[in-house]
This record gives sequence, C-alpha cells and structure tokens, in this order.
Amino acid sequence: MPYQFDCPESWPDRACTQYPLDTFFPDPSDSEAVEEAQRVCRGCPVLRRCASWAAKTPMTSCVVASVPMPSSSANPVYELAELRRIAAGIPESPSIREEAA
Repeated sequence: MPYQFDCPESWPDRACTQYPLDTFFPDPSDSEAVEEAQRVCRGCPVLRRCASWAAKTPMTSCVVASVPMPSSSANPVYELAELRRIAAGIPESPSIREEAA
C-alpha cells in the first residue's frame, strides 16, 4: 500500500468535499463568502484535525478550519493561535470574538 500523507484530501469525512474548492478561497472583502466558508468548517467532523494540520502548514489567502488566513505578506500570529485553539478543542471566548469584530 502506498504511503498516505495525513492531509485533508485523504480524509473522506471532511465537510468541504460537498463544496467547490473556491468556496474556501473567497475574496477577503466579501464577508458573506468568508462567513459561508467558516460555517462549513465549523460543522465539519474533522475540524480539530484540520486545524492541527493547518497550524503546521503554510496557508495563505483562504479559509481553513474556519479561520480566514491572511495573504502571504501578512504575519499570521492571531490566525495560528486560533488554529491551535481549535485543534486543542478550546472553546472560543465571546470577548475574543467581539474584540476581533
């Protein structure tokens, strides 16, 4: 059997298989499109696994594990912290969400 990399493409139960790939690469200024991608991710059965993978993988200009990732020119400190929080299963603090808005 060939070696399988542990990446989203190898996870058959991920929610994103039901959506076009461009759903997760929305224009950052299109808040409705970003929120749609986040909604899909939040309901995914492999959300924590995806967040763990994404925290170790350079990701830019997309929504992964419900976190909008910045362009490659930005420093994703907040986004990486969010991915690690999701991977650890730590609930989001309402005050953090309000501060980010």
